[in-house]
Amino acid sequence: MNLRKIITLAVVIFIIGGTLYMKGHKGPESPDQAYAQVSGEYPELLDLGAPG
Repeated sequence: MNLRKIITLAVVIFIIGGTLYMKGHKGPESPDQAYAQVSGEYPELLDLGAPG
């Protein structure tokens, strides 16, 4: 295979993989809210950027 076919194949696989990855993470709630429901914590406790 020449370089162009290899690059094209890699790009197609990347696009398909990215699409499936995004579909798997879509939902009515954010990942923080989903994690809070599973762990029993509140989203405010997960804010690592908050001071203190």
